[in-house]
Amino acid sequence: QKCGWKIDLNRLGSHEWRGLKKITLNNMVQDYTYVHEYMAYTLFRAAGVPAPRVGYAWVTLNGTEYGLYLVIESIDESFLEQWWTDTSGALYEGAYGVDVQSDEIGSFDYDRGPDSTDRSDLYAVSAILDGDATDEAIAELDELVDMDEFLSNMAVEAVAMHWDGYTT
Repeated sequence: QKCGWKIDLNRLGSHEWRGLKKITLNNMVQDYTYVHEYMAYTLFRAAGVPAPRVGYAWVTLNGTEYGLYLVIESIDESFLEQWWTDTSGALYEGAYGVDVQSDEIGSFDYDRGPDSTDRSDLYAVSAILDGDATDEAIAELDELVDMDEFLSNMAVEAVAMHWDGYTT
């Protein structure tokens, strides 16, 4: 199997390519059609759900052909600024099977934000979800989570049959 690549264009100086400072080259080894992820990201974006831009590349390095890759915009400051006016909050990534439960909060990767040790926002969401679904609890949850965006994300994941997302 071929390896995937993450490329930091700023590693050796200040560089950008089409406004991107980092890109991911996905090897697509789990998608024999080579279109599922491209179509899913396109569907997310069409539905107004934050998702990276994507394209294809035939990768050759030092004369060795590695084949077809999906070029994926990395989730970084540039990406966040495209979708949100305030990018000062925390950005987490959940590993496969991780849920917003108090005993699993430590399993979320902290990608960026003001304080990598402060996960009080995730603990607050977990506490609300563990309680009764009262009007007050729903209002508290709405203060912490953009429910319209969350539900749109879940809907697109369901339509795309996204097996590696959060609705599984």
